[in-house]
Parts: sequence; structure tokens; C-alpha cells
Amino acid sequence: MRTARPCCSGLLPAALLLVLLVPAACSPQEKSPPAPRPPLRSGESVDAGPATGKLLAARSIRVQDGDSFIARLDDGRRLTIRLSGIDAPERTQPFASGSRRNLARLLDGRPLQVGIAKYDQYGRAVAQVFATGANGPVDAGLAQLQDGMAWFYRRYRGDLPAGAREPYAAAEQVARTAGRGLWGTPEARPPWEFRRRGRDTQRPRESPDQ
Repeated sequence: MRTARPCCSGLLPAALLLVLLVPAACSPQEKSPPAPRPPLRSGESVDAGPATGKLLAARSIRVQDGDSFIARLDDGRRLTIRLSGIDAPERTQPFASGSRRNLARLLDGRPLQVGIAKYDQYGRAVAQVFATGANGPVDAGLAQLQDGMAWFYRRYRGDLPAGAREPYAAAEQVARTAGRGLWGTPEARPPWEFRRRGRDTQRPRESPDQ
């Protein structure tokens, strides 16, 4: 005679489900890993760059143009730096080479102090840069304006400390009045206008019947 099995087929799935759910509910939830910091888009830089709001010691290793250069920080990292508050001639504009050489004269071989304000859309550190000089620190951006090698970038004056904005504006005006540097050439045109015109000429023109 067969022994009758207890009728528990209807309870078995529910019991199994409870066994599976209890450890999951009691186990600590894993935290999602922090989102990685976006890398600098410049091929010269090795990471997302240091934090803003403090002065960093650096050296220039290559000047790109009149308002940007590659720096090596004291900890070995490379950083692409865009001088805040100024805009130098583009490479195909008149006086671009002179502006680049003047910035190289100000920076090369000198200890630098870099005060980063922000990072731009290209991953460059927008910064006020001071070079060690015989008579004290030299503000590289201000010196470029004083030498007539760049424009005061009024649109982004907020990247400068409040106390630097008026001296930058005044330095450009003095150089302009004296015809110093690029102000001595009739072809001087703000780089932002040059860039805008370049973008406009690259846009496809509409046909007459459109």
C-alpha cells in the first residue's frame, strides 16, 4: 500500500520564492561606482585637470599661440592652458606669430603660478598666469595686452578676478592709442569676428530658388 504524499505542490513555488527573495532583501545594496571625470580633450593633457580656485606651480613646455600654451605642473601632469581675459590673433591672422613669440618670451624658462578659473568646452584650463620676473610676478595676460599682442576679451571678463578687469581694459586702450604691436597694422581685427566669419563662409549657401 502506497503512503500518501502530503499535498504541498501549491505551496512549494511560494516557499522557493521566499527563500530566493529573503537573502536579496537582507544583503547590503552595492553602491554605484562614481561617474568618471571627463578627460581633457587636448591630446597633450593626461587627465581632467586639477581643481579650480588655487594657484598651481608649473612650467611652460610649448606655446601654441598668443593666448594658450602647454604647461607641466610640478606633479608631472600636463595641462593645456588658455589665458583668461584676452584673445590673441588666430594663426592665419596678421601678427599671430608675433603674439605667440611674445608670450613665449614671457613664459619660457620661468616658474609659473597658474590660477584656474574654469575649463572650457575644449578641455583647456582657463587661467590667469603669473611668470616669475626680476621685479616680481608678471601677469602674462596683462603683459600681452600692454605689448599690443592681444585684445581684451570683454565677453569673458568674468573669468578674471574682479580687480583685474579694469587694468586689462585700460592696458588694451593704452596700447591701442599708442599704436603698439598689432594696433600698428590696419588689418587688426578681433579674433572672435574672424572666427565667426570663418564659420559663416563654411555654411552651405541657399540656392536662389529656395
